[in-house]
Amino acid sequence: MTEDHRVISLSERKRFQEAGLSLRDEESRIFGINLARMLGDKFPKQQDSRFSAVPYISQPVRIDKSSKDVFALLASDGLWDVVSPKKAVQLVLQMREKESGTENIGEKIANGLLNEARAMRTKDNTSIIYLGFDTSL
Repeated sequence: MTEDHRVISLSERKRFQEAGLSLRDEESRIFGINLARMLGDKFPKQQDSRFSAVPYISQPVRIDKSSKDVFALLASDGLWDVVSPKKAVQLVLQMREKESGTENIGEKIANGLLNEARAMRTKDNTSIIYLGFDTSL
């Protein structure tokens, strides 16, 4: 379900081409920003139509009762610049096991990921939302 919205990603370059927008081959940032889709950041979207607030929508994923370790992680590039999706999944699974049965597990996991981003010296603001799904219901 992951999609990278960086200026250099093939899907974003394709979107630019389909909209008739240009991007030089070596161009990896627009106004110093490496993302092509974003929430907020009103000024860049007004200045350059290559920026978009239209979200990427993945194919639906069916979660059934036999699924285990089901969660969603939404985060800004402050996390993704320094922690790979694979590493984030490993960290979440470790923290879920460690914090199992405790209160505010979602908050603890989000804070744990934030601490990891800081330890990896993220240079950007970082927002993290952790959603844990209980498939036993």
